[in-house]
Amino acid sequence: MFTTDLVVKRYAKALFGSALKSNNIDVVASSFQEFSQLFQEMPKDVYGVFLDPTFPKNKFQDFIRVLLVKYPNIVQNFCAILIQEGRLKFVGAINQYFQMLLKDFKGEAVADIWVAYSMPKNFYVEIEKILSSTFKSRVLLNVHEDSKLLGGIIIEIKGVRLDASVSGTLNQLSYHMKGVV
Repeated sequence: MFTTDLVVKRYAKALFGSALKSNNIDVVASSFQEFSQLFQEMPKDVYGVFLDPTFPKNKFQDFIRVLLVKYPNIVQNFCAILIQEGRLKFVGAINQYFQMLLKDFKGEAVADIWVAYSMPKNFYVEIEKILSSTFKSRVLLNVHEDSKLLGGIIIEIKGVRLDASVSGTLNQLSYHMKGVV
C-alpha cells in the first residue's frame, strides 16, 4: 500500500510538472481525466487484457496512440510510459492525485462534510467561509448525508479530519470506558 501510494504520487507529480511547463495545464488535466475515466469504465475482460503482462506492450502502445490521437502529446507520452512501466493499473489513482495537485495549484481545496440530515444552505455557506479562512484556499464542499451520525458533523479537508458527530463522541466514550473496566 505504501509503495503504491509513492508510485501514484511520483507519476502524478511528473505529469503535473510537465503540464505546468507546457502552459497547457487545463487541457492536460481534462484530457487525462477523460482517459482515466474511459480506461476505468472499460469492460473487465478488455481491461484485463490491457493489464496482462504477456500482452505485447508495443501493440498496446500502438492501440493507445490511436485511441489518444486527439489528446495532447504530453498525455499520449505519459500513457505510453505507464504502459511501458506496467503502471496503467494505477491510472485512476494517478488522476485523483493529479486533480488534487491541480486544485492546490489553483488555490482550491475540497472538503468532504458528513451530516446526519440536510442542513439549511446558510449553514453550508458559513462552513465554507470558515474553512476558506482557516485553510487560506477557496473551499468546495462535497456534502454527504449519513443518518448513522445521529447528529453533529464530520469534516475532512487536506488530510485533516474533525469528528464532531454524536456517533463519534459515543465511540470515543466507549473506547475510554473500556480502559476503565
